[in-house]
Amino acid sequence: MSEDSRIQAVEKQLLQSQKMEAVGRLAGGMAHDMNNVLGSIMAFASVLEMEMDPDDRMTSDVRHILEACKKGRDLMLNLLGFARRGKYSLEWFDLNERSAHVVDLLKHTIPKKIVIETKFDDQPLPVHGDPSQIHHAMMNICINAVDAMDNSGTLTITTDKFIVEETSDVRFPDLEPATYARLRVTDTGVGMSQEVMNQAFEPFFTTKPQGLGSGLGLPMVYGTIKNHGGAVILESTSDEGTVVTILLPYNRTGSNAFPTIPGRKTTSDPALATILLIDDEDMVVKAEKRLIEKMGYKTLVARDGREGLRVFAENKDKISLVMLDMIMPVMDGEETFYKLREIDPEIPILLSSGYSKEDKAEQLLSAGADGFLQKPFEMSELRTRLSALLDMNR
Repeated sequence: MSEDSRIQAVEKQLLQSQKMEAVGRLAGGMAHDMNNVLGSIMAFASVLEMEMDPDDRMTSDVRHILEACKKGRDLMLNLLGFARRGKYSLEWFDLNERSAHVVDLLKHTIPKKIVIETKFDDQPLPVHGDPSQIHHAMMNICINAVDAMDNSGTLTITTDKFIVEETSDVRFPDLEPATYARLRVTDTGVGMSQEVMNQAFEPFFTTKPQGLGSGLGLPMVYGTIKNHGGAVILESTSDEGTVVTILLPYNRTGSNAFPTIPGRKTTSDPALATILLIDDEDMVVKAEKRLIEKMGYKTLVARDGREGLRVFAENKDKISLVMLDMIMPVMDGEETFYKLREIDPEIPILLSSGYSKEDKAEQLLSAGADGFLQKPFEMSELRTRLSALLDMNR
């Protein structure tokens, strides 16, 4: 490749990255607001379900509302993945093991005429990140590949180590020179034209018939892998198939980087526990307050971080746990977290948000926050989390 051609290719990649970044910010904001709306609906519907007779015909209607909200939540999680919002569960995992698990799941779900071939690296490929998000990304790639083969063909999944030697490589100009764990998914399907490939990672773009695809699968893959410091490369030729390559930072010293949070003396009896809700969204606060009180807990409410600190200081001896939203005016969740810990280093703090900037949530979790709840959450998930935190080392 000539120097002029290389420069043009790099410029094209940078323009594409800038466009995706702008679309990602828009998508992230939309998903955040929609998750708050879905969270409010799910909370009120959950309370209704608890109060209704199981035999009441309206109970099934409420359950349908909850199921519809869950489907909407799944769509928003894909959109957040594209927007690179998340990555809350950080741990070391082996890309080989994760890939093998994906293959096991595929064998039970894909058409019998599709053959799966695998070739995994002989050595473990340790990666640091959110294994559930990476798993979801890998499943999306494989399902797309299966759909492209129309019931028959060969799906090939390989893993190995790959070295990026220079930042000027036009395939991935954003990556630092280093060793990466590489996953390649190859299909023998219909392939893609250059025009389709140019739009493949854009939200809501799909070539599938209406109703059969959301257009969020590959965008989620793109956002998730970029959020983990990696890259996604798409290679395809019409009528010849597609190769999707994922690169993730490789670290041979993989081990759990986060210390265990020391136990706190609290109470597991809801009647004796008071939870402070700090959130700026009025409807979210009303819904969560209603849901938590239905579980038997007492609640106090604050509409921003500054008010939350005042309420906490005035009721420090009563409050057993704080649910803290990450994105608020006046004083955001990050600043509020550290100021709460200055007042009481032992108070359990459960972070919650429709999304959170990737680094802030991770920093607070590593600094001792006791967990993260992605809005919208189910009642059972909230109940389990509150019970566990309020029962630690009683």
